Amino acid sequence: MGNGNQRRTCEFQLLRYVPDTVRTEYVHIGVILREQGSRTGAQVRFTRDWRRVRCLDPDADTALLEGLESELRRRFQEEPEGHLRRLLTEAAWSYRFPARMSQQLRQRSSDLPEPVRNHAWKAQRKRAVNPS
Repeated sequence: MGNGNQRRTCEFQLLRYVPDTVRTEYVHIGVILREQGSRTGAQVRFTRDWRRVRCLDPDADTALLEGLESELRRRFQEEPEGHLRRLLTEAAWSYRFPARMSQQLRQRSSDLPEPVRNHAWKAQRKRAVNPS
């Protein structure tokens, strides 16, 4: 077999478009693919057919999503060591828990006006996977 036909172990991350986390509806819009152990940059591929995104969210800014693909590709080429990939992974994992407010955060935000605190809490609940 030629070198190009060998199977390689790869790591991948699916990219989701989630217009409303409360409804927990999403559609996969892309993939980040990287050969395991490789020092080369990751490959980024987005869908070219945005119909499913528009069905889920008629107001979706598909031009922005298309721009995100080229921006991610550029950043992966600039930082092939995987720092951006690690950042994306950590950001995704940070919202897998229900929304909560720690005692320290309650103390820090106690001086803020109540409408500001309520707005921030509403945003936090929207981003959490299991809003409480």
